[in-house]
Amino acid sequence: MVEKVLLFVTAVFMAVGCTYSRPQIDMKWDCTPQQRDSIEFAYRHHFTENCNFLVSGDSVMLLPQSPADVMQSLGDTAWVVENDMVVVADIVRIPGNNPDSVWVKIARDQMTIGWVSEKTLLENVTPDDPISQFIHIFGNRRIVVLCCIAIIAVAVMLLKTIRRKKARIVHFNDIDSIYPTLFCIDMALIAIVYASIQHFVPQTWQEFYFHPTLNPFSVPPVLSAMIVGFWGLVLLGIAAFDDAVHKLEWFESVPYLFTLAGMAMVVYLVFAATTMIYVGYPLFAAYVVFAFVKYRRNRTYKYVCGKCGHKLRHKGTCPFCGARNV
Repeated sequence: MVEKVLLFVTAVFMAVGCTYSRPQIDMKWDCTPQQRDSIEFAYRHHFTENCNFLVSGDSVMLLPQSPADVMQSLGDTAWVVENDMVVVADIVRIPGNNPDSVWVKIARDQMTIGWVSEKTLLENVTPDDPISQFIHIFGNRRIVVLCCIAIIAVAVMLLKTIRRKKARIVHFNDIDSIYPTLFCIDMALIAIVYASIQHFVPQTWQEFYFHPTLNPFSVPPVLSAMIVGFWGLVLLGIAAFDDAVHKLEWFESVPYLFTLAGMAMVVYLVFAATTMIYVGYPLFAAYVVFAFVKYRRNRTYKYVCGKCGHKLRHKGTCPFCGARNV
C-alpha cells in the first residue's frame, strides 16, 4: 500500500513539474479587464506587448489599418525584411475571424509600423535572444537534413576507423578515461529529455523557446534536467578534451576528438528519434550498460611499454612505437 501511495505521489509530482504554473489572478488585485486579458494572453501565447523579435523570414507585409478595417480596404502597406528588429506595440482579437483571430501591431521604427496576423508573425520571426535563435536554427528542416547527411558521412568514417586496429574511438578502442563515455551518455540523456518534452508537454517547450534561460533553478524540473545535462555536457567535453590531449599524441588526439563528436551526434539523433516511439527509454538503459561494459574492458591495461611508456593490454609489439615487450 505504501509503495502504491509513493508511486502515485511521484507520478503527480512529475506531471505537475513538467509545466509552467498558470498565473493566478487574485480578484483583489487592482487590475483592469485589459490587464487581466494581457496576463492570460501572455500565458497562452507566450508573448505580449513590448516583446522584441528578429525577422527570420524573407519579408513580412504590414497593414497600416486597424484589423477591423482590413477586410474593407488594404491601403498602403509597409514591409519588414530579414534581420530587422521589431517590437510588439499592440495586440487585438477579432471575434469570428478564425484562424486569424489575433492580430499584432509591430514596429521597426516610427516610419515602419503596421498590423500582421499572429500566425504570419510567428512563422517569420524569432525571439530576440541568442538561445531562441539557436533553437530556431537547429529546428529548421533544411538544417536537420544537412546534419543527417553529415552524420551519415561521420558514421562511414567511424566504420572505417574501427577497422583500423590502432585507431582510438570511444566505446571500441577508447582511451583510459571515463569522460568520453560519460559525454556520450549525457548526450543520450539530453536527447531523451528533449524529445519527451516535445512529445508530452510541447507548451512547456514553447514557453522556454520564447523565454529561454540557462539557469536550472528558474524553470520546471523537466527543463531543469535538460539544462543541468547541458552544463554537464560542457564540463564533460572539457574533461574529455583534456584527457585526450594528454594521453594521446596530437596526430591521434585530433581524429579521436572528431570521432567522439561524431559518435555523440549519432547518439543524439538515435535517441531523439526513438524516444518519440517510446523505444528510446529501454534503449537508453541498454546503452548505459553497453557503454560501461565497454569502458571496463577498454581500461584493463596490465602492462606499460618499456620504450614509449604507453599502456598495453598484453605483451608483444607496442602498437605506438613498434618496440618489442616480452
